[in-house]
Amino acid sequence: MKNVELILGGFGLTGVVLSLKLFPGGSITIILSFLLLAILYLFLSFALINSIRFRGIFKSESYKGIKSFRIIGAVCTGICLSVVVIGLLFKFMSWPGSSAMLFAGLLPLTVIAITATVKFFSTKEIFYRNIIIRILIYGVPAILLVFYPTLVNEIRYRGYPAYVIALKAADENPDNEALQQKAAEEFSKIQSSSEE
Repeated sequence: MKNVELILGGFGLTGVVLSLKLFPGGSITIILSFLLLAILYLFLSFALINSIRFRGIFKSESYKGIKSFRIIGAVCTGICLSVVVIGLLFKFMSWPGSSAMLFAGLLPLTVIAITATVKFFSTKEIFYRNIIIRILIYGVPAILLVFYPTLVNEIRYRGYPAYVIALKAADENPDNEALQQKAAEEFSKIQSSSEE
């Protein structure tokens, strides 16, 4: 299962790079890989974070020596990671609601990160290291995008400064129809220039 996670993460990173460079196929790669990662974390985190192989999920001997607290902790971590991954997906696709999802996932993930860090430094157990690594991989970009919400579009459309300025103004004033219209007009200019 860890290999599946690494492959999906690699495809997701590839999709992000393709999307930021405005290459075709980046968006669909991001959507598929991030959705599959979110599903993996949501439904199989209890096994993934506890380093249980996929073949051993339904075998009781796979869970010997694993306390119920660890299973519950892995499930809670998986739910939060899933929400953060979906929030990142929404942010990279410029869909509404991304900031709310990132906040909803990051707040409990921060508590989990603090707890896991304290436990790791006192016990040095791999379980806590696995949690910390996953939180860092998804939490750092999520925090960056929460505090700098227009970063993705600024990188993606760096060759179109008029659109970036219009989009920033529209994001800062979401209720202003004139600014929303200006951003839409600038985006249509980008689309028409790319079709030529």
